Amino acid sequence: MVSHEVASKIKSPEKRFAKTEIPKSTEIYRGDINDAVIAVQQITGFEITPEWWVNEVGNEGPTEDILKRFDTAFEKFVHSETGIDSSEAGDDIKVHVTPAEIVAEAELELAGFDKSTSGAEEAPELRSEFIDALTSHLKEKYFGVDDSLPESKILKSGSEQYREAERLRSDTEDPDTRIVESHFVNSDGLEITVLGTSHTFDPEDPEVKYLDTLVREKADNPKTVLILEGQYAKDEGLPPDPSEAVKLGGGEFNYVAALADQLGVEYTPAEPDAHDNAVNILAESPNLSPTEVALHYGVKTLSFLFKDQPTMQVEDVAPYLYHSVGVVGDETEGGIVVKRISRQEVLDISEQEKAEIIKEMPEVVARLNEAFSRLYPGEKLLELTPGGEVTLLYDLSKPPVLWDPSSEDTMGNPTVIAEISQLDMLMRDRHTFRLVMRALDQGLEPVVAVGSSHVSTLAPALNSAFTPQ
Repeated sequence: MVSHEVASKIKSPEKRFAKTEIPKSTEIYRGDINDAVIAVQQITGFEITPEWWVNEVGNEGPTEDILKRFDTAFEKFVHSETGIDSSEAGDDIKVHVTPAEIVAEAELELAGFDKSTSGAEEAPELRSEFIDALTSHLKEKYFGVDDSLPESKILKSGSEQYREAERLRSDTEDPDTRIVESHFVNSDGLEITVLGTSHTFDPEDPEVKYLDTLVREKADNPKTVLILEGQYAKDEGLPPDPSEAVKLGGGEFNYVAALADQLGVEYTPAEPDAHDNAVNILAESPNLSPTEVALHYGVKTLSFLFKDQPTMQVEDVAPYLYHSVGVVGDETEGGIVVKRISRQEVLDISEQEKAEIIKEMPEVVARLNEAFSRLYPGEKLLELTPGGEVTLLYDLSKPPVLWDPSSEDTMGNPTVIAEISQLDMLMRDRHTFRLVMRALDQGLEPVVAVGSSHVSTLAPALNSAFTPQ
């Protein structure tokens, strides 16, 4: 599941293109027509001539009209070059590769997994789960989501349907706890509980009190499994006291995880692997660059690290920022870091490994600043001093925040970061829905606790798959 493999397939002129896989210059446009048109040619590997431009597009009219004419003409040009009849270009497959190539990618990923888990007692069980996840990933990567499945009904944040769902959700929110609670049953009579929360770090918050009561009630049911927003590892030092755990970054989800540990209730993070998520985002929207996706994840991490102070020591920032911007991949995958490190490696990092990452930070900061200035001309994100201090220079609370799913540009399209945010949320919601289905297949009764906006996006899929109670 490596992004540069996808890119190489897209750029090869000998590969056949599905109609929807040719990027649109109207979506890539960032203020310069030439840059947008050149980017489309670079992504596809097909080049036009000045004569073609004059004959097929021309320079008359407003920018939007010129780009639309180019997109229409370029699509026909690519199809003619590859021998595809435009009327037949609507294949189901997203990126045209042979079955053998897909199998080879799967075998490579599985071999890497076997190597990393060699000798582990739980390896057979983990291998089965990995194969399930890998199968879902490759299906989505090369064939998209089956429109006939309930999963396809998950809403994309920022859409009009999403805005309407948010309005409906606010009407069902409990005025005291601020929780939106829904119950479903599947065809086997298994219950699904879905909780939409408003993030809090206060152990005395009525929301936290309600979650405490509910989890204690569910703990008596051996079929209960908790699916919680966030990432949780047993060995990452989550305070055993839920009242202390809630004060950390995960808020109410930390509280529930710590309480589940106390009560012996099984729980699992509702978050997909960050690297898989980034790769899926790039595959879903080829007009996005790995650097833009890296910036998105980096800024989200910065907003958490610098929430109480404008300046920090580089050793306190480097491992977390390096990990977050590296989820896209390393330099061989189009990323901006030399080596991609996992979340667990950040938690277990040695002083020597941290020193190596700190050496890379000037280059990482420079690349992030360059990417940030392209989206926010004249603005600078970070400053790293020779003395080892990192200062956040941009107020991340200023609108539009970089993960605002409703932010639009002058042509009515989502801004770059808004598009990434929408896709990030969509991938996470798909993963959560699959975890629910997997739990039910195992005869378990999932209790899903996620931010309330995820309830809005998941609602159509849940209502389609299960019977509301």
